[in-house]
Amino acid sequence: QLYQLPPAQSGRLPSLEETWDVFHRRLSVVPEMSLQKAFIDSYRGLSPALIIEMALVAGLDAQTPIKDIPEASLRSLYEGPWKRWLQLVLSDTENPASVQPALRIGGEGQRLSYAVLGLLPAIDADAADTSEPSWVKAKSMQELLRIYYGEHGSKRWDDLKTRCDRAVKSRLQKSEQRVQLFEKQLASADESEVERLRKRGDLLMAYQHEWAAGDSELICEDFETHESVSIPIPPDKTPLELAQAAYKRSGKLQRSIAAVMPQLDKARDDLQYLQSIETAIEDLAQYRRDSDIKLLQEIAEELGIYGSETNEARKKPAKGKQAKGARRGKGKAAAAGKVHKASMKGLLVIDCPREGTNDTPAVVIAGRNNRQNDRLTFDIARNSEMWLHAQGLPGSHCILRGPSSEADVQFAAHVAAYLSKGKNSVQVPVVYTLIRDVKRAPGGQLGLVTVRNEKVVWGRPEEGRQVVERAMREGADH
Repeated sequence: QLYQLPPAQSGRLPSLEETWDVFHRRLSVVPEMSLQKAFIDSYRGLSPALIIEMALVAGLDAQTPIKDIPEASLRSLYEGPWKRWLQLVLSDTENPASVQPALRIGGEGQRLSYAVLGLLPAIDADAADTSEPSWVKAKSMQELLRIYYGEHGSKRWDDLKTRCDRAVKSRLQKSEQRVQLFEKQLASADESEVERLRKRGDLLMAYQHEWAAGDSELICEDFETHESVSIPIPPDKTPLELAQAAYKRSGKLQRSIAAVMPQLDKARDDLQYLQSIETAIEDLAQYRRDSDIKLLQEIAEELGIYGSETNEARKKPAKGKQAKGARRGKGKAAAAGKVHKASMKGLLVIDCPREGTNDTPAVVIAGRNNRQNDRLTFDIARNSEMWLHAQGLPGSHCILRGPSSEADVQFAAHVAAYLSKGKNSVQVPVVYTLIRDVKRAPGGQLGLVTVRNEKVVWGRPEEGRQVVERAMREGADH
């Protein structure tokens, strides 16, 4: 279907030349109509927010029907905020600096609304009474929008974070129960029990010729220890029947182990994946900027509570020549040492300390959720770069980029230790290896990997905490 333009506005363009009588007659065409609707139907170029602001200045409610507004109040609106607005918009001599943006602050410091024309009696922020709503001056439009939408961004953040917390905790509980169930099944099908049953069957078969009808036991010699072993024989059974039952039970347990082990491995992978999401949410402890909401939205998409991306699309990397060429910096741009700036967006980038002022520092690049971890390790990082991760714990993938020393590896280990589930520990073991030795876990969830040729260094989360929190405060996430 072709796009259709919205209906043309039929109202009159506002004019300073319009008299009070014409203004009053226009607004009063439909007396039952609200003040806000009457303005919008009568004039072009007005927004509901502007009408509400002008009504507030005149001491009116924009939702009040025209027939219920005294003529004197309408005239006060016409002579005051209406003409003031027209002068700001239409006059060539009006000084734009006279416009005074203002925020309406609630009794608990909430940002309720804002006005931009300076029509309202705003006061300085220092003089504001926080016990009741009041209009407070903002230094500029930029500051007004930053504060107002920062407050609303924080509300969106709180709501989305609550939903993510609730979703991941529910799924973690189910995943843990699933792991426990398979572990219980595996424990009942212990391989030592399989071997015991098989050995029992072998003894019964080997010595059944020594059993006579009516005997209550069969005396055998253990094949390994050569000790005497007594096997009870029930009155209604024979050694052959008992041997067949032992072999059958042994085979069933062995098949059970073969069936349960892959399910247990998968359940453990799922649990590790959910724990990594939980850690990523915990790392986003507070709202600082809009990019934090983007990080949280990506986590929400993984959990299926935000956006429309399917789980299969999230789990599986792209196929084809393009994905193969882009993987781990194997494309032409990466070969030339270039990575598109947009690909670094949202990642945490921290300079390693340098003693000499002329030295170019190595940098630690860290992902802050599973999607970023996967992108960093398999799309951005180069084969010769160092990869770090807390050993056996959910956490961030970290890359050490640039000429680096043992001290840089230790510094990166502190960062990786802090950006992990072990952030409250005194020390955390951190594995490190070259990117070429990191592979996606076969059939695994997003961000899960297998490594080889790894070494271990101990990271101290407290030392990583200082540099990570400073980088977050300064907005070092690109």
